[in-house]
Amino acid sequence: MRSLSLPQRPFRSLSPMRLVALAAVACAVDVAAGQGVRVRISQETAPGAGDFGAGIVGVINAFPLGASVEEFYQYGTPQPASFNGSAFASRSNTAHLFVAANDGKSGGSIRVGMVFDGLTDADFAGGRAETRVTAIVPDAGLSLDLADDPSDNSGDRYVVGSDGAFVASDQRWAPTVRTDGYVLGGLACGSVVHVAFTEFDDPESPPIGGLDTFLAMSSDGSTLPLALVADRRVQLEVLPPESCVGDLTCDGLVDNVDVATMLSFWGYSGISDIDGDGTTDSNDLSALLGDWGECP
Repeated sequence: MRSLSLPQRPFRSLSPMRLVALAAVACAVDVAAGQGVRVRISQETAPGAGDFGAGIVGVINAFPLGASVEEFYQYGTPQPASFNGSAFASRSNTAHLFVAANDGKSGGSIRVGMVFDGLTDADFAGGRAETRVTAIVPDAGLSLDLADDPSDNSGDRYVVGSDGAFVASDQRWAPTVRTDGYVLGGLACGSVVHVAFTEFDDPESPPIGGLDTFLAMSSDGSTLPLALVADRRVQLEVLPPESCVGDLTCDGLVDNVDVATMLSFWGYSGISDIDGDGTTDSNDLSALLGDWGECP
């Protein structure tokens, strides 16, 4: 076992965001068919509160992406202009938040997406969703990998911010269309993004219409309920593999860099909050030290 030698610089001199950004840069590791990719879901207690540590909802598992985003989503087949994927059953009047991961052959990219409404919609009333996904750590790199609906005459609008800092969308689906949605790329182990229903391009209309439920979907069949409230942000943190939870930098090794990252978060939430209780403390440090060395 290597000796534990910590950097001499004062940890508090580096902001938590800067340290996690460094961790995310080091996280371009392969993932195996979505298995093992875990994402912690939190929601602030009120719009703009930012208290995600106090609003941890739980952890979801990523769905296997398959050969491509198109294969996962199955847009338009057999139900026209809709999500037809088999990963989960879409539900009436529900916003479905999900994460999917590929087989690692393209650098292990992880996707986040939304599906609005469901193929089993009983009322077929249509709806509307204005959303914004913001890259927090790192603060760039998001891409629009699939748009439902993709055609220019669909009425849907998408804007990708400079360097992929955010993706905003205004989506509307008619009674004859069962779902709407999108898939974004650019996430990796250590990434953090915020998702919110928020005004995009039409201040005269509310950002939520035809929806009454908001769920985070997990590949194990479970769901996490979220508050469907405009501007009340949901935070997604892509966690290290469950087999090596102390690897905060996702480089396959638990060492003094991971300890430095953890100490910078001491007393706060974040990727170093291994047990997910909202605070980085001695329990999390004990879990990290238990994984010391190379990850299995």
